[in-house]
Amino acid sequence: DATVTISPDIANCNELGNTFTVTVTNNAGSTDKILQVEIYKALTGISSFKCGPAPKGWTLFSYTDRCIYVTGLESEYKIEEGETLQFTFDAVMSSDSCTSKFVVVTVDDAYPTGERDTHELTVQIDCTPPIITKTVGDPKLPGNGFDWWITQDTNINVLAEDSKKDDECNLGLDYCRY
Repeated sequence: DATVTISPDIANCNELGNTFTVTVTNNAGSTDKILQVEIYKALTGISSFKCGPAPKGWTLFSYTDRCIYVTGLESEYKIEEGETLQFTFDAVMSSDSCTSKFVVVTVDDAYPTGERDTHELTVQIDCTPPIITKTVGDPKLPGNGFDWWITQDTNINVLAEDSKKDDECNLGLDYCRY
């Protein structure tokens, strides 16, 4: 049995540069070693998907909809009992859905064909930016046509608000002040 997680599990809409890390742990007590990891692109909420590089000792077979990472049957790089290995991919989340579900399959070296273990990983997608309000307090000095020259003692407040009720895909930001 394997434990499989994804990070981050929250992403913003249409944001470039989202690198996701899938962590595969071969659980303690396992009698077999993991020699293949398959990551399948989510069916919704993705506008771009690209496999990351293979870890040392592994080979990547990259397709438009999946990444298949494999190491040899006799390889020293198989994921042993209690060990963890990370695999990456890049994706741009879209507003097609509030979540994307990636499927990750691990295959062990059990004889004769290896056992497949399937995991569904969810990434939540937030497509609504927060409303940010800045106020400049005192002391502030008048400028030519404006009044916001500040000093090192000026109080500046920033308020960020994000209401979940406006949009079902909005993950929300609980009232913040900095």
